Amino acid sequence: MLILAVCVLVALLYLRPLVAIWSARGEASMRQQQVSKLESEHKALSKRVTDLRNPAALEREARRLGMVKPGEQAYVIKGLPSGR
Repeated sequence: MLILAVCVLVALLYLRPLVAIWSARGEASMRQQQVSKLESEHKALSKRVTDLRNPAALEREARRLGMVKPGEQAYVIKGLPSGR
């Protein structure tokens, strides 16, 4: 009976660290997924910064946002079907 009690006590002493290790592994996996996602986003944003250093690309982006050069006349055409 004493041996059984000692075995149960030892098992209980090992249970909490095992649960903590298991939990930490799950959290580490989740954090690694977040890091991978952020690295991918960083790569895409870095490429966009590089692309927008090109004056032609910068002008295209400005025009997409509705900007015009000084002296140009902007026109708004209403009633077109939304093709985008």
